[in-house]
Amino acid sequence: MSDLIPLTCNKVTKFLVSALAQQVILEYDNVLHAIEEMTVLCCKLLSSNALEDDLSPAVEILARIVETFGKDTYHLPWQQLHECLREANIWLPELQHVSMALSITFYHRFDITRLIDDYQYAMGHMDKYIAYHSHVGSHKLLRRYLSDAATIARRRFLYYSNPEHLEEAICCTRAHLGIVSVEDPEHDEITQTLTRLVRRHAKEFGNTGIPEGYPNSPVVGDYGPSQFWNSAAVLAEWNTEGPLSMTAEELGQHVDSVMSAGRTTDKAEIHKAVQYC
Repeated sequence: MSDLIPLTCNKVTKFLVSALAQQVILEYDNVLHAIEEMTVLCCKLLSSNALEDDLSPAVEILARIVETFGKDTYHLPWQQLHECLREANIWLPELQHVSMALSITFYHRFDITRLIDDYQYAMGHMDKYIAYHSHVGSHKLLRRYLSDAATIARRRFLYYSNPEHLEEAICCTRAHLGIVSVEDPEHDEITQTLTRLVRRHAKEFGNTGIPEGYPNSPVVGDYGPSQFWNSAAVLAEWNTEGPLSMTAEELGQHVDSVMSAGRTTDKAEIHKAVQYC
């Protein structure tokens, strides 16, 4: 019996959090109930006055579950999750997943409260991770955070109808579009959303005042000339030689370029397209 590892209440609680996370992963239908229980257990750990124990694994498990499932599950106990993750972020500020999960709770709180403070907290966290993943080149995560930032920026404009909010929504949506491949099925959808925003700005507030890049993150969106821009330069040379000099492959590139011109939203590229046509 002396060889048995003593189990404290906190150790059992951490085991339960881990077990519930496995249940969430294996049985998606139980996400709501499992996350509610995990939140209660993590709150209990954080309030146990036993912060000398390593609470990081349990709290990080909850944060990762919120990151994975939280955006698609709107009936979670967001207020309780928010308070738990905010407390965790105070005591364990080095855990990036906790900070990101906290931004998701602000994201949902803003949908409920429509308070600018909640919006600014959410965007503050997202801006930090957008800048970080732009620097380290993590395309998948950068795309996710840009998508989240664009979504919440558009919602703020819908709630307040402020021209500055619309300009930020356009910037965020343009930055999101900038890292999505033309071949990606999502590209056309984002392009249509951006086109609607730009048209609305022109109709309600005029054509001036739309910045080009993502707010506070000049690195984002600097991905070089688009496929259309490069093709237009080549096609200009073909024009001097005459259409009969084109190969079948070059003709296909010409068609692709003309088709993509109808989807471009960048001012410089639109000007280039008009010149070429």
